[in-house]
Amino acid sequence: MFYKIFLLFSFLLSIAPQADAEPNYHLVGWFNTVIPGGGQYLLGNYTLGAVQTVLEAGTFFAGYNNSALSPLTLDGVPEQLPTQVTNFSKINVKQKKCVYNSALKKTVCTTVNTTTTIGYAGDQDVDIKSALYADWLQEFGLKYHMVNVYNSFREAAGPNASIGTQSIDQTSTNKLFLAPFQWKNLSDNWIYPAIIFSGAVLIYNYNSAIKNGDFTTISALNKGSQRLYDFTYLGVFPTGSAAPEEMFYRGFFQYEMYGIEQSPFFSIALSSIAYSFSHSSGDRLSAGLTGAYLGWLTHKDHGALSKAITYHFWADVLAGIYQISVVRKESGKVPLFNFQLTF
Repeated sequence: MFYKIFLLFSFLLSIAPQADAEPNYHLVGWFNTVIPGGGQYLLGNYTLGAVQTVLEAGTFFAGYNNSALSPLTLDGVPEQLPTQVTNFSKINVKQKKCVYNSALKKTVCTTVNTTTTIGYAGDQDVDIKSALYADWLQEFGLKYHMVNVYNSFREAAGPNASIGTQSIDQTSTNKLFLAPFQWKNLSDNWIYPAIIFSGAVLIYNYNSAIKNGDFTTISALNKGSQRLYDFTYLGVFPTGSAAPEEMFYRGFFQYEMYGIEQSPFFSIALSSIAYSFSHSSGDRLSAGLTGAYLGWLTHKDHGALSKAITYHFWADVLAGIYQISVVRKESGKVPLFNFQLTF
């Protein structure tokens, strides 16, 4: 094991640029994609590279090993919601038994204690907090990796790198994460109508599921698990998805595809396909369409990511509201929002 680690670091040192050499930023980005922390190794920042390797791999695999292990998606392996099961309980029952005594010529009654097993369906709340914490760890490991790929890529490229009409966004990481809360992004004519449209689609899907009887029955989550579930889908996933995914898929991957063929049809199509196939099979069509719109927003803004991040964040918040409402309805609780309409 230690010999393999020694060989890996020997290889990294052998291809690392010299102090006065200009690093190839394309190589930095792709090598970092494959090797966690690899971009910083190539840039000569070995300590930072090692920290990134440990944090990315450590948090992801810790969460992965505490999850169901399949299917792996862009957010890791999702938690398994508890199906409705029949629980059993033993209770003591007093029964009065009467028997005719022929010798006494009368009926004699006695009280007998018996144990009876009864069944009842799904009336105990279920705890899934450990599975949700596993979600958090996987989310951090995967998305921290995406952020590091993009930051190493643009660090190696420098502030003036560009291909055709596209540049690498130099906005700080903190400002990219805060982009969804900036009014200039929310009020953009290509953002707020898209957010409203996404909400309308989710309302339509919710009502269609009710009309078609697509809801299943699951056991209710206990209060702690429900609060954690709500926070995961309204806070953790939107934050972990919007900026990191846009930095990687549009800021890095789409830019690199544009370098192969300076056509938005080529670069946006490939980035959308890659984005789509990183989702679960049931979500790939909607992810591909959303990815195409996000790619177009980025291309239109010459590589700037803030508007795409803004739409991505609030679309994920709406999707989280939808998911929480469905889970509450399926477990017999009041939905977060009642989307039910007659149409």
